[in-house]
Amino acid sequence: MNAIQILESISLLLFKPGFCVQQPQDPTWEPNFFAIDDDIVWREGISVNEAPNHKVRTFDSNRISLLHLLIALLSQPLFYSPEEYLTVLNPFSTYLTSRKCKNVKNLFVSLLNVVLSYDTKGYGIPYVSAIDTQGEVETLTNQCLHLFLIMIEYKPPSIDNLQYLIDGGHPTLKKVYTAFKLQAGETDQSQ
Repeated sequence: MNAIQILESISLLLFKPGFCVQQPQDPTWEPNFFAIDDDIVWREGISVNEAPNHKVRTFDSNRISLLHLLIALLSQPLFYSPEEYLTVLNPFSTYLTSRKCKNVKNLFVSLLNVVLSYDTKGYGIPYVSAIDTQGEVETLTNQCLHLFLIMIEYKPPSIDNLQYLIDGGHPTLKKVYTAFKLQAGETDQSQ
């Protein structure tokens, strides 16, 4: 199984009715994988009107498990030095942040809306998560914020990224940039 198949499966599970979202009430509903769907986004907020699914918390534990999995898959850059960070292609991050990934718009909006809708006051008690036995709301918000930051931070290696790094005082990347340009030139000539 490759990175694309793994992420396709996870992205479908994140918005699967009955697993991570409530079954839409409209019997004619068909999933739209490449647009924002109010019925399956986790919370109302930016770009999404209120829907019955937004008040349901029974699926939070499934969402948390899948977010943990996504964060683990996207953690590859932690094992590289700062010089290698933007030069090594992470297939999981590259696919998850592309338009080709199913439900990526729903995921992005869901992550953002969960974080923005978090009630920091809780029950009016500081450190409410310490007395909350399940703590799923805090955990879900925390994982959504982590994944959101990972997704917006990722920049796939490209000629522009490498040029930016070289111009920014990273002379060790000149060899990588030269090899990247040569490889790109060979690809253009072979087509």
